[in-house]
Amino acid sequence: MADEERQLEVSEARAQGERRFVLGTVIADDQRQYIESVREWLRDSLEKKEKIMGKCL
Repeated sequence: MADEERQLEVSEARAQGERRFVLGTVIADDQRQYIESVREWLRDSLEKKEKIMGKCL
């Protein structure tokens, strides 16, 4: 009986660890997407600024 309980505890711990890994991966993917969108925005903003500065000169 104690062995079965221990196996159940180990299985639950593994499942919890797997859920944490998946959640961490999802968060990392969201962060990468956010960073990429900020990079695109920054790139576009700098291009617009260069165009405006070029017209002023």
